[in-house]
Amino acid sequence: MRGLAKLNPRWLGVLRPVSGEGRAFDCPNCGPRHTIAVYFANPLDGKEPAPWQKPVWNRDGETFQTLSIQPSISYPCFHGWVEGGFVIDISESPATAMVMVGGKLQRVALSPAQYRNAVEEPSDVPAPPS
Repeated sequence: MRGLAKLNPRWLGVLRPVSGEGRAFDCPNCGPRHTIAVYFANPLDGKEPAPWQKPVWNRDGETFQTLSIQPSISYPCFHGWVEGGFVIDISESPATAMVMVGGKLQRVALSPAQYRNAVEEPSDVPAPPS
């Protein structure tokens, strides 16, 4: 796990310079010679994404220290998540689960948020009667 701020992060803008349409950072595995870039379905400036982009990532947070992105980011050299300002490689996943993918049962890594949701007790469940 690495802090996003240490990977030379920068906001991206195609239609509106530095509008937060997306963000780029140095690949945690390759270093500065390779940039990872993603474009958001919900840009930082609240406007629509560029019409030719097909963003699949949702952004939560407005600074590099609070940024979380879902779903995972998959490049040939890196697969992982950005959560709470940290970049987490899939190999650092706290748990895996068996799910049906294309009609086949496969083991997949859970993101830190998915893991927390799976193990946390729901707060709206009433206590059993005593």
